[in-house]
Amino acid sequence: MNLLCLRDFNQGDISARAGDVVTFLPIVANRLLDSWPACWERYDPPAEDVLDARLDEIETEAIDAPPADKMIHAPHKAKGKRRG
Repeated sequence: MNLLCLRDFNQGDISARAGDVVTFLPIVANRLLDSWPACWERYDPPAEDVLDARLDEIETEAIDAPPADKMIHAPHKAKGKRRG
């Protein structure tokens, strides 16, 4: 379950800054909401935001991929230049 930290929080092993979105197991999230309601609220991002984030990842992966055809043809071009 995603929770939005409303105020800086540091309790036990859990620390977060205001504005952070943190994912917890449901039992932990429910305890935080019950014990510190002024510090946490449920956060369910809109589906469009999730999709936009995933599309950004896909575009980045595509940009980082090496061009396979240039790697294949490079040795042939290099041989042709040496002969000429």
